[in-house]
Amino acid sequence: AAASRWIGEMLASRCVPDAVTCGVVINAEAKRGNWEDALSLLSSAASSTTERPALDEVSYTTLADGCAKRGDIDGAVRWLAAMEAQRFTPNVISYNTVLDACSRSGDTEQACDWFGRMLMNGVVPNEYTYNTLISAAARRRNASDAAHWLGEMAKAQFAPNKVSYNAVIDAHSKRGDTLGAAWWLERMDAERLTPDEVSFTSVIHSCSKRGAASEAARWLRRMCEEQLQPDTHAHNAVIASYAAAGDVAGAADELDAMAAAKVAPDVVSYNAVIKSCAKAQDPDSALRWLEGMADVGIRPNAITYNTVVGAYAKAGEPDRVADVLDQMCEVGLELDVVTWTAMLTACANAIPRRREAAERVFAQMLQSGVKPNRVAE
Repeated sequence: AAASRWIGEMLASRCVPDAVTCGVVINAEAKRGNWEDALSLLSSAASSTTERPALDEVSYTTLADGCAKRGDIDGAVRWLAAMEAQRFTPNVISYNTVLDACSRSGDTEQACDWFGRMLMNGVVPNEYTYNTLISAAARRRNASDAAHWLGEMAKAQFAPNKVSYNAVIDAHSKRGDTLGAAWWLERMDAERLTPDEVSFTSVIHSCSKRGAASEAARWLRRMCEEQLQPDTHAHNAVIASYAAAGDVAGAADELDAMAAAKVAPDVVSYNAVIKSCAKAQDPDSALRWLEGMADVGIRPNAITYNTVVGAYAKAGEPDRVADVLDQMCEVGLELDVVTWTAMLTACANAIPRRREAAERVFAQMLQSGVKPNRVAE
């Protein structure tokens, strides 16, 4: 803050900070996580002085990195382009910063473009470069591209590490491709890189996307056999597998297994069990699990209530839906379009249908400022 203040005073005195001064300010603010203040001051210099303040290579890279960390790909690209325009030669760190911004935003096409530009300018990629490209592909669920970049990494004489393999496994996991995820886990092991908790949890997540509960449970057991401690995320993935299959007993047993393993469940754990009840068309059980969350000190969220509401709505029980909505309002949660739509669905599924009630609900939804979706309309 003090450094930025001095820059401000220099600008007010129509003194143009040199590269060293600007670099000190930018780096000081970046370390504090408050680089935007320095950026604002420096950017305003063009209008307050006749000459733009000088920046060096490190300052440009630091500003681009700040943009990348907040997912501002345009900002990162703009600062690197400005660096090139000033005839500075970006180094591998500079390019990696922009690649990281592309990766965070899932823009694999622009990441590939900048990688090509990097090579064209004679900058040699490093391990971080390739891992960033692998992660960018994984974020887009593009398993083939993730595998391609891992291969390119090996061709460039960089040994893929756990980060590399876990990103490829994750790409398969996001697609629900358990066979692909498992294959890469086994290959990772064959390369003498011991799969870790992240590796196994990703494979388990791939099972949950398909509702393959028995497979998920088997991978969890293997994880334990490898002397790895499954965390809440791993157990939740198994519970989600049972939920997707509508297996209430399996989901509840896994929740008990978490407690036995001294792994604390969270709201996601309970939401998955409640989802299993909804999938099994058992709204009363879903409500009991919701009400039981208070006993273990876990606060239900909007997803919790909406799942229970949805279960009663599908069963055509608008009165029970209204009761749950009252509870939701009592704990201070706002009704969203999913909640209102569930109420309308309950009125439509009731026997006999409650058309007038549905019209009142629809009017109340509009009055509350919630925009209806296609289902509500």
